[in-house]
Amino acid sequence: MTCSSKISIFIFMILSSFNSMAEISSIFNGRHFTIEIESQCDITTENCENVRFHSVSLATGGSLYLQGRAVKLSGDKPVIGYHFNHGEYSYLLSPAITNINYWHLMVLNQNKLVAEDSGIMK
Repeated sequence: MTCSSKISIFIFMILSSFNSMAEISSIFNGRHFTIEIESQCDITTENCENVRFHSVSLATGGSLYLQGRAVKLSGDKPVIGYHFNHGEYSYLLSPAITNINYWHLMVLNQNKLVAEDSGIMK
């Protein structure tokens, strides 16, 4: 193997590792909230703690910043959802079963549903 071949393989390996750890930014556009999700999770990781959440209420303009995690959902396909905690509140974002671009937000307080929304994730 020539030196240039070894260098090419090395560069490919480095670029591949950057690709799998690249920051992913998604926007949830619901009826009540707009949420930006930023993730630096490796797509092969089952659970990842490196996810940021920025929510804006469309009714009040109030915003919330949280740190959370990506969670692999059950099933055959590699689908992930997001889980964020804020005190006694849990914020769960997950895709619809029938349409991967349509997502649901559930806000729980002590495991009781207190708010929900649905919309498109881009």
